[in-house]
Amino acid sequence: MTKENYKILIVEDNAEYRTVAETAVRRVNRTAKMDGLPEFSVTYAPDFSSAIITLEKQKYDGVISDLFFPFGDSEGSAREHTSWIKTICEQIKPGIDEMRASLDGCSDNFRESLEKMCDAADRGYALLSGNMYEGEFPHGFGVANYCKDRNVPVVIVSQGERHAGKLGYIRYALDSLPEDSSLCNIESLLYKGVAPNTFGRRSKGLLDARTLWDPTEQENETDKLKVQTWLDALAHTTSPLREILDKSWIGKHIV
Repeated sequence: MTKENYKILIVEDNAEYRTVAETAVRRVNRTAKMDGLPEFSVTYAPDFSSAIITLEKQKYDGVISDLFFPFGDSEGSAREHTSWIKTICEQIKPGIDEMRASLDGCSDNFRESLEKMCDAADRGYALLSGNMYEGEFPHGFGVANYCKDRNVPVVIVSQGERHAGKLGYIRYALDSLPEDSSLCNIESLLYKGVAPNTFGRRSKGLLDARTLWDPTEQENETDKLKVQTWLDALAHTTSPLREILDKSWIGKHIV
């Protein structure tokens, strides 16, 4: 950690959400300055390529990333950091096939549930194996993977209502990874169950309140149009950063 300001990278392609994030940062910094605490020095990146290039140029104390966003410059150096997704997909597909093969021996009641799980996993696999260079892709996992390899704390914040079940489908697909997979820690970024608008004591995870066991669940979603969501993300990027908001009137009272 730096002794002065904390350097934070926020990866977000939506200008409206970035504006709310900027409001959260200003409020925290105003309070931190009054209390003699370190402030947040924030850089913004709108796509995967920009995020990787930014991280390569400078050491950051923490990263807050969206999940679905564009790749950006497909000819840049960021292409070197995309091989992880191919490895994940190669490990996911056999797991889904094995789960489908087990349907024949299931009772009728369990068979219906397992078929739904297989269908959801197939949809998640399709999302993860799609064209990462066109439109929105779950590049947040790529950012998280890059940060993990360099010991940079990272948290993923996703606006669940925009993605109509995609988060749940991806969770089912990642559940198909073998237990001994070196990539299982990617799955740990996803909450298991309903995530509230705060991390509680968790320091890493996916800040989205969708019930991931039910891809159609719409209740209690994280709203990136709320300042509190970004305060939560700032506070939970790392323990030292949480300490700032614990001492801050802003962190305790903004809702």
